[in-house]
Amino acid sequence: MKGYSFFDIIGPIMIGPSSSHTAGAVKIALAARIISGIGFVKVNYYLAGSFAKTYLGHGTDRALIGGSLGFMPDDERIKEAFTHAQKYGLEYNFIPIEDPSLHANTVIIEMKYPDGTITKVTGCSLGGGSMKITDINGDKVNYTGHYATLVIRYPDAKFVISSITNILSNADVNIEHIQTSHSDHSMVTLVIELSEPIDSKFIREISELEPIDSVNFIPPLIIRR
Repeated sequence: MKGYSFFDIIGPIMIGPSSSHTAGAVKIALAARIISGIGFVKVNYYLAGSFAKTYLGHGTDRALIGGSLGFMPDDERIKEAFTHAQKYGLEYNFIPIEDPSLHANTVIIEMKYPDGTITKVTGCSLGGGSMKITDINGDKVNYTGHYATLVIRYPDAKFVISSITNILSNADVNIEHIQTSHSDHSMVTLVIELSEPIDSKFIREISELEPIDSVNFIPPLIIRR
């Protein structure tokens, strides 16, 4: 049985009445923003389970917009998230959905860019400010925000992972977890959780490898205890 820490029970420092519906929601949207990249002009939030039922009263709507704007859970600006979204020209919609297969506090975040590109990131809030990203553009993943993380996309090819791990070895960081996912036979999503943040020059080296399509670095969003 899992042991629960003091912080799992009372939750983190945050803005809002519930860590499941605010802190977790902020982190999901913030991770989605980093994974997909800034510059999106419209966001659709598809809300499942209790998110769909209570997003208005529990402040989940403000929390999600705040995360999409780059705010952390303790940022006072979350209280005025709607005003800030208007200021930055961000359009948004909240769309309740019914899907019994999804976790009770799940949101699918669909981000639209000026060039027509659409990205989708799915995450669920686990309570106490914890969250998990479960899907990136159709690729199943298991990202929790506990570690500094690289999310790398590339066309399926041999020896790519070994080339990346060689660069990480030169960066003198340990790999805590590594996972790959294929939504189809052409593209791979590689998620690498690291023992500590990595210098930007090594991220640049990875991005310059021949088959790499994109590299996104996500700092730890949850304090490890």
